[in-house]
Amino acid sequence: MKPSRRTSPRGPKGVNSVSGMKRIDEVIRSVSLSQELGMGLKRQEVLDRWESVVGTGLSKLSVPDGFEGFELRVAATHPAAMMELRMRREEILQRLNAMAGETIFREIRILAPGRRRG
Repeated sequence: MKPSRRTSPRGPKGVNSVSGMKRIDEVIRSVSLSQELGMGLKRQEVLDRWESVVGTGLSKLSVPDGFEGFELRVAATHPAAMMELRMRREEILQRLNAMAGETIFREIRILAPGRRRG
């Protein structure tokens, strides 16, 4: 007797033990998680090279403070650094995305001195 679709036994992690196939929602969830992790790692690798993106002087007065979605938060330790970051915002975004080989950030939010998260 062949089990019906509705009552077919499931194996580990959403695998149908009769057909050996994964459910489509499990596959999609797995691929989505993998892409998110890959994007996060790529972003972190690029941010680890912050000095080469903004230069030695500005890197001493600013630090990437995190990201959410396509927004990068940058903490500035001096008002002059905030001004320079604002003026160079588009250039910095272009450099970060070029280093990654794809769009990893679309916005930069500059945090005032003393506003750093963490």
